[in-house]
Amino acid sequence: MSFVEQLREELVTAAAREQARTGPRLQLPPLRPVAIAAAGLALTAILVIAVAGGLSTNRAVDERPVKPPSPEGRDLFGGTLFPGERYRTRNFVPGLSFVVGDDNWEAAETDSSDMLVLSRVIRGGPGPFGPRPTLVFQRIGDVYDPAVRGLKAARIAAPRDLEAWLRRHPDVRVSRSAPVTVAGVPGDSFFAEVRFTRPTHDDPFCYERFRRACTFLGPRLSLFDGMRLRMIQLRTEPDPLTIFTVAMSQRRLDALNRVAAPVLDSLRIGIR
Repeated sequence: MSFVEQLREELVTAAAREQARTGPRLQLPPLRPVAIAAAGLALTAILVIAVAGGLSTNRAVDERPVKPPSPEGRDLFGGTLFPGERYRTRNFVPGLSFVVGDDNWEAAETDSSDMLVLSRVIRGGPGPFGPRPTLVFQRIGDVYDPAVRGLKAARIAAPRDLEAWLRRHPDVRVSRSAPVTVAGVPGDSFFAEVRFTRPTHDDPFCYERFRRACTFLGPRLSLFDGMRLRMIQLRTEPDPLTIFTVAMSQRRLDALNRVAAPVLDSLRIGIR
């Protein structure tokens, strides 16, 4: 047998042995090349995402316009107020917000820019326009000069020191003042009592409505004979803010001041 024939026979035998195997052999690439290929594919995907993001016309989330914060509390309208709810004025200047402590408060005047009236509900007591215990926030712009007759002629700009002006008024008795701070604003607090036989400036509306005389201290400040008040004048700018509680007796005023204290403790001035 020649060398070529012997080599052919060995190749045929080897091929027969290979065919006799149970299944084909799976040829796997070495582990390291596979890992390298996977890393390359991942890097390619990252680059595609980065390029797509760079071409996007959408702004990044942290660059979107931020909405301004919502005003605190709910808008104040007339009617019963609910305890624990923060209310904010809509028109009063400066803006106020507050919380009442019980459900016996009623907002009686809320639309004015210079006067806010919160009244106590008296079960079976005087009607809604009667002399109920009341908490008032007011910017007193004008008063009536008690030395001048006639409302039109007597109208003058209110003094910044309201206490000193009231002390000289013939229809009002004023106590000594004491320093006080409300909502972080300093001011002065004093008590007053309305006493007159005949009012210096009569308010005709009082007699028409209640058949009782009132003294007109200012265009929006009319008080019954015998009324008791606690007044606080805060040194706000550009105009002072006057806060006063008013009732028809000292006992009712004391009770009113107790329930008004939480309202004043919660007060915030200058909110929008």
